[in-house]
Amino acid sequence: MGKQFNISATFGDLEQLGAILREQNVAFLSDQWMDDPLRLTTINSLGIPLAQAGAVSTVCYLKPIDSQEVHLRKLSSVKVFVDIHRSELIQFIRPCCDGKVVGMGRLYYHDNYGIYGNNQLKSEEFRKWASKVFRVAKKTLVREPINGIYFGKEAEALIASGAVTIKY
Repeated sequence: MGKQFNISATFGDLEQLGAILREQNVAFLSDQWMDDPLRLTTINSLGIPLAQAGAVSTVCYLKPIDSQEVHLRKLSSVKVFVDIHRSELIQFIRPCCDGKVVGMGRLYYHDNYGIYGNNQLKSEEFRKWASKVFRVAKKTLVREPINGIYFGKEAEALIASGAVTIKY
């Protein structure tokens, strides 16, 4: 079954979240890949600087530092398919903020995988790790009670002041 929550955050909020997650031994991977061997590129930051907005993919992945369970398939010379269902990864579609509008993102993972109804759970170690990452991330953020969206503290303050609007 998939587990997810929505997030709205600024660059600063994502940098703070990234620092806290690194303390939990979380590695960040881009959706860009290296050819030899086929693997995802490591990224150093969750935040996307405003100057790179639109030029950098908002999709990235979180994984335990010591895990190798990433299933990839090369589709073409420029595209790779990340099998989020079989991989022991959390997919993070990162929100962007351009100073006027703050967007939405989400964290998402599957705790099982299977084909044609033959489902099996991913490793207990991964399930515990992913659950812990979600708990830590949610504690870092502020939950909006009506919609259940989690906001970074800076994004929440900017929205409350009217300095930015939220794009759902």
